[in-house]
Amino acid sequence: MGYFDNQQATEESFNWSGWFMSGDLGRLDEKGCLEIEYPLTVLRYELVDGSGGAGRFRGGMGLRRVYRAEADCQLRVDGSRLLTPPWGLAGGHPGGRGAFRFSDGVEPFVSGQGMLRGGATVEIITSGAGGYGPPAERDAAAVERDFADGRIGTEIALSANSSWYHL
Repeated sequence: MGYFDNQQATEESFNWSGWFMSGDLGRLDEKGCLEIEYPLTVLRYELVDGSGGAGRFRGGMGLRRVYRAEADCQLRVDGSRLLTPPWGLAGGHPGGRGAFRFSDGVEPFVSGQGMLRGGATVEIITSGAGGYGPPAERDAAAVERDFADGRIGTEIALSANSSWYHL
């Protein structure tokens, strides 16, 4: 932990008891990340469209974060709902699965740990939540808003509410 490629700043950022004093020398970027702590740059931070399960109440959407390594570094990743999607309840549909995607040339990780070479990227996708209740019971105005906002596609919009035809 500390400042990438700046040993003096790293030494000055720890107090006598070993605590990292990010409030003194660190800063949060516009995305709320402390990028100076690791040699990683945040390239994308966004919601994953279509990841919330259909239902009377649509499931919450997953997040996508893409990082680029600015120098060689060790990385550990861990996640849930990578193999099976989060289930829907009371007739709701499942949410989207989580995933880790690495750029070409990244060696397979062992037990969630591996090496990123400078320039390599990792995409971390968290799962969306399952929907609640039958999709046909979702309010037509809510389906239209979801579609207009790009949160669901045409197929999901039509299956979610058969009375909605404004495509």
